[in-house]
Amino acid sequence: LGVVWRQEGDALTVEGELKSGRFELPGDVSSQFITGLLLALPRLEGDSEIVVTTPLESRAYVELTRRVQREFGVTSAWLDGGQTLLVRGGQEAVSPGTLHIEGDWSHAAFYLVAGAIGRGEIRLTGLDPQSAQGDRAVVEILRDMGADIRWEGDALVSRASRLHGLRVDCAQIPDLVPILAVAMAAAEGDSRITAAELPDGLAIRCGKPLHAAKIEGCNDHRIVMAMTIASALSDGEWTITDAEATAKSAPAFWQEFERLGGRTR
Repeated sequence: LGVVWRQEGDALTVEGELKSGRFELPGDVSSQFITGLLLALPRLEGDSEIVVTTPLESRAYVELTRRVQREFGVTSAWLDGGQTLLVRGGQEAVSPGTLHIEGDWSHAAFYLVAGAIGRGEIRLTGLDPQSAQGDRAVVEILRDMGADIRWEGDALVSRASRLHGLRVDCAQIPDLVPILAVAMAAAEGDSRITAAELPDGLAIRCGKPLHAAKIEGCNDHRIVMAMTIASALSDGEWTITDAEATAKSAPAFWQEFERLGGRTR
């Protein structure tokens, strides 16, 4: 559809002019591919279709993109029972003026778990209880595990709780897997996260207390942050590599962690 690319070592060169048309891609790899097309296709001449060839995981993130686009007058429509997106060409984004950007539920999940497995309470503000973000599901999941999480005005408060094991399908909320695994390690009994790692899921057995260890962060911000929260369950010191990876989504994470009483060096 008009674009060519080539890779030479670490360099990726992209050339050409994208044309409207039919775009087929799997829905179980990353919703970000669909998001990228949703941003590009409305600007082209002619209509386009995004055809999702497998069941769409992380659908909530696609819907979040579409909701924000509607604020700017750019629309798309699902066809074929929700497997094909029709995107009209020639659309122009118009600023709605002042637009409030809600808090990040993916980031909030780390602190909701920290509150639930900790010794006090953590209060979070700036979150939309009606958000289209899929990771808002963390509240109900933790409540189902026994967590004391409730709204107090515009603040969401997570308090130290006695958690129990749970079975959770994370096909639509894959970003929650690392931090839910931490909550499950602190819970009594066995837990299982399905649609992750093993054909029948990821099995987690109560591991409290955890022990001193060196953890490979794998340059993954969610792994680093989840393991940092998990250190609260440890009877010794943890060394976590690739600490700088948190800057991808949470540049102030280490300062926030220390404000909550965590110690790092």
